[in-house]
Amino acid sequence: MHKTAKQIYGSLEGNRYQYIDRARSCSKLTLPYVMPEEGFGSHSRLDTPFASVAARGVNNLASKLLLALLPPNAPLFRLNVDNYGMRQEGTPEEVISSIEASLQKVEEAVMDEVSRESYRSALHEALKHLIITGNVLLYMPDDGGIRVFHLDRYVVERDPMGRVINIATKETIAYSALTEQMKSLVPSDGNMEQEVELYTAVCRHENGWHVYQDIEGERVPDSEGSYAVSYTHLRAHETGRNRG
Repeated sequence: MHKTAKQIYGSLEGNRYQYIDRARSCSKLTLPYVMPEEGFGSHSRLDTPFASVAARGVNNLASKLLLALLPPNAPLFRLNVDNYGMRQEGTPEEVISSIEASLQKVEEAVMDEVSRESYRSALHEALKHLIITGNVLLYMPDDGGIRVFHLDRYVVERDPMGRVINIATKETIAYSALTEQMKSLVPSDGNMEQEVELYTAVCRHENGWHVYQDIEGERVPDSEGSYAVSYTHLRAHETGRNRG
């Protein structure tokens, strides 16, 4: 029987404590809202650093990295063809020009998607987490956008070669934001603003990846999926200096 996503999350949670403690210490000296203390809520107060030099340094560095990754007025990559090789094969010039024009349209389409989906704001947040905490998890759903998971909201298990074995995330969602299928798994007292913990697991097996979600220890209907190891649309990536 497979472990629930919550069980996977709980079994790996203890391995990241040292990274979270260090991340919170660094966050206190730079941008306290990036990794606040455990139990921080809407009525809590953030610590204020004695100087703003570290905060300005993080913001400036994150902005420069973002400009390097996603330049605002230029494509972030170039698509080229081997003009010399195509001419050697006798390809007409008008065909080469047509191919180059088509590739340029692909570059422009990618730039439009980056602007339309607000990738820059999410990546800017992720870069600040990388600079301060050393870790961040990005999830890119098929319907667009980027979801940023903070260090205290995900766990990752790797094999000795560094390949990902398990990923588990924890989300706190208001009852009113759940789907009808999810609501059927949660005992409700009529409070639409009660918070529910949603766990997601991405597990690697011999035949590929197995993805599923659970609430209150119950599997969420229609949340399961299986993908090949090389499946490119499973776009959940953990990046950073620490492998926790």
